[in-house]
Amino acid sequence: MENEIVKRIRKDFKKTVDLVIKPIKISLLDTIYVIYLESVTGSDKVNDYILKNVSFLNFLKQKKKMDLASVIPAPNTKVLKNADEIEFYLTNGFTIVIHKKDILALETRAEIQRGIPEPTTEQTIFGPKDAFTENIQINLDVFLDLNEIEERMKIYDFTRILGILLDNAIDAAVECEKKIINVTFRKEMSNDMIAVIIQNTYNNKDVDTETIYQKGVSSKANHSGLGLWKIRQILMRNNNLNLFTTKNDEFFTQQFEIFK
Repeated sequence: MENEIVKRIRKDFKKTVDLVIKPIKISLLDTIYVIYLESVTGSDKVNDYILKNVSFLNFLKQKKKMDLASVIPAPNTKVLKNADEIEFYLTNGFTIVIHKKDILALETRAEIQRGIPEPTTEQTIFGPKDAFTENIQINLDVFLDLNEIEERMKIYDFTRILGILLDNAIDAAVECEKKIINVTFRKEMSNDMIAVIIQNTYNNKDVDTETIYQKGVSSKANHSGLGLWKIRQILMRNNNLNLFTTKNDEFFTQQFEIFK
């Protein structure tokens, strides 16, 4: 019989296609559940920290009082006191391990690997290319049915806007010591508004949040400065769309709002 906490997770995430629930039998009547979201979780970390670490199963069978945290070697581990905390940790790239009423959250967040591809044209005259890889931590929260977006705007316009905002966020975050991007999809019931919020770390604290939308203005070297200007043109054609830009000492934030 499935654990009651696991049943609740299935119900709460019934519209989430990338939910993974792995039951691991440790005896005929005893099961540990490993649960994560594929889109925000690194499968290699799940394997290394949890699935490959089968030695703790025998440990658990020998103990009357289970202590999951002491036998799973994840670098960031949280013992959850109740099931209400599970949604937050799942959507932030943690893997949930459940045994009876014990709940453990282990950080297994995926990283974006963004590399420079090998050139497919003739060899450059500027000499050999210095290969490097950019590791960016992305935190993704989705609190709505994404199909609702298509009911409110053209999907082409949406993907164009999202692509430009994410590309800008990556370009800014990769220059920082802490390379972090937070992406949140949520619906505000009070005004029936869908919000897509993209936050990224950034170095240029003097960036002007007003002039960046002007044609030809860019804080990035060798860029045309047309991306945000193109977004502004889409907004002007649709009176149900808004974009608000803010910044603080840590994050540069773009909040894209979609009304009915």
